[in-house]
Parts: sequence; C-alpha cells; structure tokens
Amino acid sequence: MFKQLETDGSKLWLKPLNPCYAVIEPNDEAKYCGTAVQAYFNEKLHGAR
Repeated sequence: MFKQLETDGSKLWLKPLNPCYAVIEPNDEAKYCGTAVQAYFNEKLHGAR
C-alpha cells in the first residue's frame, strides 16, 4: 500500500493513493524511513494488470 505525505503547516498525515484505505495521522514518535519511487507487481502472484 502506498501513501503520500501531506502537510498543512505543522500538521502531517499520510494519504493513501487508493481511496479504499484510511488516512493515517502519525503521532510524534513516527519515523519516515524512505521513499518509494517505483512498484513492481509479480503477475504470477497478483494477476495481470
């Protein structure tokens, strides 16, 4: 699941790219470890897209 970091002043939240999932409002202890730049889906495991 991919989420996009959104900001509004000092407020942060993670907005899912798929609207079927909920927005996450991280607490002060949250750590951001990296950035996804590409996704690869194995068609044998996930079906053809």
